[in-house]
Amino acid sequence: MRTLLKLNYLWVILGLFIVPYFVQAQEIAVIQIPAIEVEANVVPLVIRQLPHAITWDTRQLINDVGYLTGTGWFGQNRNIVFGGHAETVDRQPNTFYNLNLLQVGDLIHVHTDGVIYTYAVASLEWVAPTDLSSVLPTGHDQLTLITCDSDSFDGSLYQQRLVVRALPT
Repeated sequence: MRTLLKLNYLWVILGLFIVPYFVQAQEIAVIQIPAIEVEANVVPLVIRQLPHAITWDTRQLINDVGYLTGTGWFGQNRNIVFGGHAETVDRQPNTFYNLNLLQVGDLIHVHTDGVIYTYAVASLEWVAPTDLSSVLPTGHDQLTLITCDSDSFDGSLYQQRLVVRALPT
């Protein structure tokens, strides 16, 4: 695997895609979702080889929200994807626990680089964990939030993901 050092992250070549691989998790934004009383730091999630797949490593998220590196960023007219835990490992509520209570029109604010970006919820959708369509490029400005659906826990795995799509106001 070839890598090039650039600023505080590495560019990693994965198949046909070149994606940023962050060296350390540092706050890059703050997300606020007033309707469900969420305010959390956003930190970059690195892509790691896990036993079953190459994916974003969410193990470092405690009460933070993760930016899925390689997806869009603000000002790029692309799909910006954040992920967060609905529950802790002992099944206690976590940052995105009430994400399912959002309604179309609810606002999401992201503070980054001295700018506040505001989005309105456009849709909520429940998908299989293997459905990666929510992280694909959109060609337009969109904020996507992803979490495990705590009601779909079968004792060992979450059987569904909740995907919230929001558009700029």
